[in-house]
Amino acid sequence: MGLLFSELEVCNAEKTKAISVIGELDLVIIYVLSQTGKSFKLLIRFWVYSFGLARVLVSHLQNIGLVYLYTVHYILLWLFQWPWLLKKWYITGFCCS
Repeated sequence: MGLLFSELEVCNAEKTKAISVIGELDLVIIYVLSQTGKSFKLLIRFWVYSFGLARVLVSHLQNIGLVYLYTVHYILLWLFQWPWLLKKWYITGFCCS
């Protein structure tokens, strides 16, 4: 039983490290996007919403890895570049400045 808990601790530590590194990468992406004239506050809000949406989308699959979670998350960040999607989200109230 002790070995099982040790394996879980290692797994959780690796996930925490991966989330930390990818989170820093997200901040760099958000900063770069903010230099294109988009509101930094809006970008932070969108990051939170896209990450939450990515978690919801992949939560229906069992044993999903962080790679899939962040792949969906980055696809959503990429979709943010489409003005019609941004406009639609402004209208529906998902992102408001």
